[in-house]
Amino acid sequence: MMLLLQLCVLSLVGLGLGEEASSDYDVKTEMDQRLDKYRQVCNSYNDPRKLEHSALFDSKIVVSKHYKIPSRKFAMCVPPKVGSQSWRKLLVLQRQRDQQEETKKEEQLESENKTGEEKGRSEKEKIPDETDPLLAYRASFSTVHRDLTEKVKSKWLNHRKDPLTPEKGEIGVDHGDIQTLTFRQFVNFLTKCPMELNECSVLVNEGLAQHWAPYWSWCQPCAPGYEYHFIAKLEHFNEDKKYIFDKVGFNNSIEVIQENKTKAGHASNPLEKARYYGTLTSQEIYDLYLRYKLDHELFDYSPEEYLKLAKDYNASTE
Repeated sequence: MMLLLQLCVLSLVGLGLGEEASSDYDVKTEMDQRLDKYRQVCNSYNDPRKLEHSALFDSKIVVSKHYKIPSRKFAMCVPPKVGSQSWRKLLVLQRQRDQQEETKKEEQLESENKTGEEKGRSEKEKIPDETDPLLAYRASFSTVHRDLTEKVKSKWLNHRKDPLTPEKGEIGVDHGDIQTLTFRQFVNFLTKCPMELNECSVLVNEGLAQHWAPYWSWCQPCAPGYEYHFIAKLEHFNEDKKYIFDKVGFNNSIEVIQENKTKAGHASNPLEKARYYGTLTSQEIYDLYLRYKLDHELFDYSPEEYLKLAKDYNASTE
């Protein structure tokens, strides 16, 4: 799911590739509405006097964060934890198809060349092999995450006024045999630690924690001269992929195995969402929303569903 407040859960318990599509889903209408919404938000902040302006307009595009097919003048930005592996594989397969077709054309030209003169060939872009480049990150994840946890617990939690001691029934988020933070501690780490401990600013904004950076910081949709023509959401992965591929002339027969298929224990499951966000107060959820506020506005999501899951929701509405 591309729900922004699910970003933390997705980082911790895995990603499902979307829910069953509704029969009344009109992909063209949805795409047009998403583009209209994102353009309206960009226009609303296109004023140097607004705080959001520097974040959305002054930053430079980081090309390495985009998957590209230069020969087709096509680029796609996919932040971590929202189907990036599947989209990357789709583009890799398309590039391989393009290369195969180009090779066939070149071979045909060579066979028709009666003089045997070798024809010049433009240098082809290197196609990544089948090894997922994220495997290198995964291999080092345990060590990095252990170091992160030790720093957070020893230098932040143990010295703050409220150490966020786990309550009865509070969910601990563990990776194998490595004890990490509870979900509530992790959310507060994202929202409070950077203001309370200098080292947290580095941890939250660099390295491992880039996986929890706002989407706009990865894709910078409002950057001048870099307008997006499509916005896809994992809620409708297959329909959006088909629509985009049809529009840009890609081979729509390319399929990618959904390795991260939605399961009962994944973040898109309503019971799982309630289990995690039910450990947070309304204020903690709202603080998390503020961290991703621009993403919610740009991509048209609301925090209301999550605020209703807060453990103090009934008390706050009485």
